[in-house]
Amino acid sequence: MYYRCECTGLSRRLGHAVISTLIARRGDDGHRVFSFPALIGPYAASMTAVYAWYPSRYNGKDALRMGNYTMLGYVVANVGLEFIYSGPHSLLTRMHLNQSHGELSSKTNP
Repeated sequence: MYYRCECTGLSRRLGHAVISTLIARRGDDGHRVFSFPALIGPYAASMTAVYAWYPSRYNGKDALRMGNYTMLGYVVANVGLEFIYSGPHSLLTRMHLNQSHGELSSKTNP
């Protein structure tokens, strides 16, 4: 889940969006910690895809390249979430990006 920066200024907000790609929140106070799964996940997924689906066509270099593209996509998504307004009636709110994974919306029926 992405938390918007409470600071002001373009460079601070941009830095927060980039750093948040590899940072997780933990504990009752929500302090920030380095997230190893956020770093390893894209590369492990692309390695699995390369060697399971197309072992004769792609190799490890292609898997690392795809993992880098995935990480870049996460950075771009975080920058978009930081700078695009997400008020109560915005498109991003309707896409349920402000909810954590597995959380049901209060408007949905179970």
